[in-house]
Amino acid sequence: WDGNVLYHPDKELFGKPLSDSMTAAATTRTATELAYSDPDGSSWKASIVPATCEIGDQLGWSLVTRITPAEANEARNN
Repeated sequence: WDGNVLYHPDKELFGKPLSDSMTAAATTRTATELAYSDPDGSSWKASIVPATCEIGDQLGWSLVTRITPAEANEARNN
């Protein structure tokens, strides 16, 4: 599993590698949440789930979404 971005609204991120912790979690294809930091020092919360459709299963894909810690706290408080 390569652990690269296949889609992102910011086209500059296409093909870039995921963080090591996200790659490790996505490789296991089990749903998980984790916190990580980008190389620029910004903090994120990530949710990783296996893509369970036929092609997702065949290719071993996982879906990764991320939000800032502030966004995660706001969602929990509402």
